[in-house]
Amino acid sequence: MKISIACASTQGTPIHIKVLDGIRGLAILLVLMSHGFGAFTIQTRSEAIFKHVLASYGWMGVDLFFVLSGFLITGILLKTKHKANYFKNFYMRRVLRIFPLYYFIILVSFFILPKLGGWWTTAFRNGSTELPWFLSYLMNYLGTVTVPLGHFWSLCVEEQFYLLWPLLVWCLSYRMIIILCLIGLMTSPVLRWIVFSHGVTVGAINFYSATHADALLCGALLATVSHAKSGLLQYRRFATFFFVFSGIVVAGIYGLSILRLLPEALNVSLNFSFVAVFFAALLVMVVTAENSAWYIQVFDSSLLCWLGKYSYGIYVFNGPVYRFLAQHFGGEEYIMPIYMGSQIPFVVYFGILTAFLSCALAYLSYHVMEKHFLKLKRFF
Repeated sequence: MKISIACASTQGTPIHIKVLDGIRGLAILLVLMSHGFGAFTIQTRSEAIFKHVLASYGWMGVDLFFVLSGFLITGILLKTKHKANYFKNFYMRRVLRIFPLYYFIILVSFFILPKLGGWWTTAFRNGSTELPWFLSYLMNYLGTVTVPLGHFWSLCVEEQFYLLWPLLVWCLSYRMIIILCLIGLMTSPVLRWIVFSHGVTVGAINFYSATHADALLCGALLATVSHAKSGLLQYRRFATFFFVFSGIVVAGIYGLSILRLLPEALNVSLNFSFVAVFFAALLVMVVTAENSAWYIQVFDSSLLCWLGKYSYGIYVFNGPVYRFLAQHFGGEEYIMPIYMGSQIPFVVYFGILTAFLSCALAYLSYHVMEKHFLKLKRFF
């Protein structure tokens, strides 16, 4: 018997699906590993290996979030596009989910923490200049961000997607949405190649919505195809192939880049595309799997589902937490204390500590503040 979410999720029903919390949990776990095990300056070969193995792939967690967001949001939009108050209901539900914590952190970070003195005052020394970019969800176009909220770039990319995509879904047929997604997926690598060739930095390409739309479009494509074709079950065998193939390509790109055998322009151009395909294929495998599949048991685990439930708060808090602690323990150069001739033992402790504090703050935030706003979603 196929897992029930195969039908429910692919038809865009806005219900809570536990196993998708597990996918969110994997995404935030990758981010926690990247920040927790990567916030130090390499001093030895063993430290370089440690950092490459445990922290270098963490950025992909954001792309997994993007694929899942594109899939779920598009599914909801397609299901409700012919209902009354389509725009009002969608935007109000997004506001109630995202704005309270986002603007609470903005308030605390820019107006309260700098008054504490020390590192916090220094970290927000350019706060008055950067604040308008954060308030308007445009900080991903700011360039260099000095405040310890640089990870908010991904929230801005998603918010910009939420602003435009409902209108396109409302205006276009299933066929045209699929064509639009395919055009976007095919042109994104070309666009990255062009802008990189004209001097745009890798960081900027990563942060700009137009050059990092692959994962959101992959998720949106899956949702649209599932609605138009009555589910994704028929694509499961193709998903397995694309999962393996794109995984090999991503690993190859990463390996060749480390060995400096791959032109940087090619790396920048292709990497996001294949990572998006990899996670999109994983999503199809999960939503069409049988209950007995081993990876369903993994994504249904209590740990990943718990992390997924609080993933938004964990992500929001993790940035300032790891930045503050990294500077506190490692100084301006991020060189951690040495034990047994290496930074690794302390970095492991640091990673666990930052993850624990981020999870604790997210849990408190959800139960003290966020869930009360979420209760208002029933009116929309």
